[in-house]
Amino acid sequence: MYFYFRSQDSEKVLRPTWEQPPCRASKMAAGSRRAPSDVRESAPRVFPPAGSANDRRTSNMAAKFCLGLIVALSLISIISSMQMAGGAININPDRADVMNAANFAMQEFNQNSKSVFLFKLLKVLSAQSQVVEGINYFLDVEIGRTQCRKGSPSNAQSCNSEVAQISVCKFQVWDIPWLNKKTLVSYSCKSHTSFGKGKGHNSLDERVQQRIDVN
Repeated sequence: MYFYFRSQDSEKVLRPTWEQPPCRASKMAAGSRRAPSDVRESAPRVFPPAGSANDRRTSNMAAKFCLGLIVALSLISIISSMQMAGGAININPDRADVMNAANFAMQEFNQNSKSVFLFKLLKVLSAQSQVVEGINYFLDVEIGRTQCRKGSPSNAQSCNSEVAQISVCKFQVWDIPWLNKKTLVSYSCKSHTSFGKGKGHNSLDERVQQRIDVN
């Protein structure tokens, strides 16, 4: 490429581009360069991978679901524990602990009975237990009045005399095993069958409820 310049004597001079005047070349060179202060290095933009927003949304939903599930299971566990601690459940009346509670109830019953005769345990009809501070036993038992009098050498269970009367009783026994303490909380009895002449002993027809603490 060639440039034409007009000199003072109006003559046209053809010069190649590499022979441009120094001032012109210096201006072009200066224009092509930028001062270091004007140069701004832009940081590369990092774009999140496709679908990352959906992944975060899914993760948040999963975390909320897990948290809700944990809370629900905790509530179910608490409610179940409360039901176990507060509700009475049916148990086998032939269990050893049930028989111990029933025999204890019979001893306390004989001590507090107004009858001059001893009563003995015939059968545990049904039993329930309730977990409290210890164990509550709810017993339905069948007892019989013997011919052995109170104060005799033999106790009620070893008395071999014929049973004169059968009654059905409800006993509530509170047992605290670690304190070795039992309490006859309440009892109520009703005559079921009488033998011999007359209508039998009717004192047990009245419902009785009382609390007896035994250390």
